[in-house]
Amino acid sequence: MAKLCMGCMNPLPEGKTTCSICGFDPITDRNPEHCLPTATSLQGHYIVGRFTGEGSDCLTYLAYDRQLREPCFIQEFFPGTICHRDTIGGVQPMSGCERTFEEYADAFRANARVLSRMRELPAVVPVYDIFEENGTVYAVSDYCQGMTLTRKIKLSGGRIPWNEARPLFMALVSTLTHLN
Repeated sequence: MAKLCMGCMNPLPEGKTTCSICGFDPITDRNPEHCLPTATSLQGHYIVGRFTGEGSDCLTYLAYDRQLREPCFIQEFFPGTICHRDTIGGVQPMSGCERTFEEYADAFRANARVLSRMRELPAVVPVYDIFEENGTVYAVSDYCQGMTLTRKIKLSGGRIPWNEARPLFMALVSTLTHLN
């Protein structure tokens, strides 16, 4: 397998470390300290790439699934207010927060299971694997290229014409109807 860019998961040309597609440089573009480092292996077949975002209870990474030979997203259960990462990459609940950490992890797991059954909904990125490693829970979902609504609005000069916004919101409303 060719060496992959940890920023976009495209193959790097022989002898190159900086990606000519996305500009990712492994020397300067490192994941934040509380995140898994790039090139971390999970379950023996996922390769963690760049950190893409943080929610209230998880960290999200671009990753590569060696079995499917395609990029994916991995969400790592990491409620930062009640846990920390140890020196070997594990996630540890803070003292006195063990029970809360487990309850939240159970909720994260249950949510990932629900999402794994909603593959037909247009506004849901499907989860296709859920596993435990490093003292926490991971959910793997399909890779979908795109942009956030905030970025789309910004690129459109602060407004999106209704004829462009309508299909986005109709898919969202349809999905919310099914979820409720």
